[in-house]
Amino acid sequence: MDRRLAAAGLALSLAAASLMVTGCAPAARCFPEPLKATPTSVAAGGAVTISSAAARCDLGYPGGHTYSIVLWHRGIHSESISVRVAPDGSFGTELTVPADFPHGEAFVVVSGSTYDDCVDTGSCAGYSTTITVE
Repeated sequence: MDRRLAAAGLALSLAAASLMVTGCAPAARCFPEPLKATPTSVAAGGAVTISSAAARCDLGYPGGHTYSIVLWHRGIHSESISVRVAPDGSFGTELTVPADFPHGEAFVVVSGSTYDDCVDTGSCAGYSTTITVE
């Protein structure tokens, strides 16, 4: 009798553990495809095209969803521009580099994507790419 109770207890424990592992696993997050900057080097005063292909999953974006895009270099940033994003996450827009923008590596930073929904309290990946301002 004790062996049967022990076996039944073990079976219940394994079943409960399997439900916890499969039932509590976090849902896969959907993120946009990487940003693309063309060209990757641009003169101050010039323009660069920023784009992204359609996501491989459902981002859950409603029609009319927008991103804000800004260019950063060592604490200095350009004015933010707004771009309409397709429900699948694809978009393309031209970003003009201000004529007085500092030369060197600069970050094109996008806000409004699922990368903004960071649940990590230490750090987040963000949605950005780099260009060189000449």
